[in-house]
Amino acid sequence: MPLILERKKVLDIYNEAGQKRWVIPTFNSENLTTTEAILSAALEYSIRINKPDLPVTIGITNQYSHRSQSVYYTHTRKWDIGLKLFLADLAVLTGKGSPFEKLNVMIHLDHTQWDSDRPLLEWDMNLFSMIMYDASALSFEDNIRLTAAFIEKHGHEIVVEGACDEIVDATGDTRSDLTTPEQAIKYLNETKADFIVANLGTEHRASAADLKYHGDMARAISKLTGTKLVLHGTSSVGNDQVKNLLMMALPR
Repeated sequence: MPLILERKKVLDIYNEAGQKRWVIPTFNSENLTTTEAILSAALEYSIRINKPDLPVTIGITNQYSHRSQSVYYTHTRKWDIGLKLFLADLAVLTGKGSPFEKLNVMIHLDHTQWDSDRPLLEWDMNLFSMIMYDASALSFEDNIRLTAAFIEKHGHEIVVEGACDEIVDATGDTRSDLTTPEQAIKYLNETKADFIVANLGTEHRASAADLKYHGDMARAISKLTGTKLVLHGTSSVGNDQVKNLLMMALPR
């Protein structure tokens, strides 16, 4: 199947996942080898469970300070060229005649920064399935204000994931508080985001031995938000928990 880019179709896939209690993984890539490896793994699993149209999301960061993946996609080290090549690779790999043509593949712009990514935010959002609009480094109120303004302008074009709180990189010294249910529902209601990222104790590039995923907080938030909760920093969640993430996040 061609790439799933239309907002309604993307939301339909995620709504179905919520009803069936699936978690749709998003794997980020910064080179063709990784992009094809993600698709190969998804295809292998789709064959195993006999679901040819298995959904999978492939993401890429742009001017994200912790790792600018589009920059590293090409030796030119130019983000716009890297991003165009990333899109071209996915178009070929999911096109007719490809082994991956039946998969439901979606494209995610991850950690798109409200300031440094302004040139990217002027691109046609219909080129992508969804975007994480990241203003989490700002105050909570400014984060809400900017995210709401972006959604008002582009929310009809693309699925928007809002960053309620910053998810830090374990390689740094920054630590932040967990998101409370009250913060999560305020953020969701005032921004009108399709999905929200909350801080549940995980970090990017962290070992599962170093951190605790707060499933109790995820359940408390989900009581208010439903299946709109997104988890970042899954590398710091143990394998025994990953396979049951949705069950650990939804109210019991």
